[in-house]
Amino acid sequence: MRVAQVCRIGWPHTGGMEAVVSGLSGALAARGHHVEVITLDRAVTDGSPLPEAERDGVRFRRLRKVGPRRYPFALGLS
Repeated sequence: MRVAQVCRIGWPHTGGMEAVVSGLSGALAARGHHVEVITLDRAVTDGSPLPEAERDGVRFRRLRKVGPRRYPFALGLS
């Protein structure tokens, strides 16, 4: 099954929401599902760019963000 999780922040950040998304994604990937986590392309704290990567069988896709730092929104998925 193909699974996409969409969240504002994700790996490499650490915290409650990131732990939930990472744990669920990793468990699904371990069961043989194709899992993608779609997040924003910049760190919320300092604005540094975040790489597209694959970790533990989970692909992390990054979307360009616009808007204020506290409440940004993504421009779209290609």
